[in-house]
Amino acid sequence: MNKDQSSSYLTTESPTVYEIVKNNHEYYDKKWKKHKKPDNYAGWNWPAFIIPPFWLAYRYMHGSTLLYFIFILAELTLLSAISFYSEMTFSLPILTHFFFGLKGNAFFTRRVLKLIQNIDSDTEKTKPAVPLFTKKGTSWISAIVTPVIVIFLLILPVQALSEWSFESELDPGIYIYSDNNNNEQTPEYKGDIITSPVFKKYDARINLFYIGEEPVNNQTFRVSLLFQDPEDPDEWESLRDRESKKFSSNRISLDVIDAQNPATKVGNYRVEIFVGGEFVGEERFTITME
Repeated sequence: MNKDQSSSYLTTESPTVYEIVKNNHEYYDKKWKKHKKPDNYAGWNWPAFIIPPFWLAYRYMHGSTLLYFIFILAELTLLSAISFYSEMTFSLPILTHFFFGLKGNAFFTRRVLKLIQNIDSDTEKTKPAVPLFTKKGTSWISAIVTPVIVIFLLILPVQALSEWSFESELDPGIYIYSDNNNNEQTPEYKGDIITSPVFKKYDARINLFYIGEEPVNNQTFRVSLLFQDPEDPDEWESLRDRESKKFSSNRISLDVIDAQNPATKVGNYRVEIFVGGEFVGEERFTITME
């Protein structure tokens, strides 16, 4: 029996299908009746969106459980390549969860159709499928054990990825850091910096670290510091401009503002860098009282 023929049996009124689905079978009956091609799309599934690996394992979909963790590992790799701290840090996993919420019922429908075919194959005395992938119904034990096993198998690559991410050298750009705890060393690795950092007033001196694509070669290096009052978000006030022609390398570290100074304002700051009169980039940071 091919898949098209099997799809006509998608109802838990069939004893075979009921044995495969068991728990919550009324839910799937409604989804299969509502959608013409339920193996492509069979409606939204909230458990598959909120806790995809556990729901997938609960339904014995071990291959899809592994697929979920491969997605997460790929996302971590991508985030590490861009910047470990990024606006994408949370958006990519949400997209993965959205994908499984959207396709979870379809994945389960394909599993049901596959099991129907396996049962027909067994009836015709062909080679049976691997028992691990022919389990029927649901299992709370599988929901817990399977993700744990997959996580255990991925510990080493994730750990290696984390070390690579934090120990990767900084890309060209502008980085803001503080010398809190008397640490005056410039950042060296991606794990040393945070994009758009927030500093506490009276805590430390705030510095910038510039890494250029090319050496400055004694061109005019200008740093502009601008301030934005939270109560007037449409205006940026110029606080200070500094120029120098004494820098020759492509790596420059300078102090920006002393947060320990009582006169330092609380609010948003923007640092703009110009080399040879050309704008090369900016970075923002915030000083708060908390």
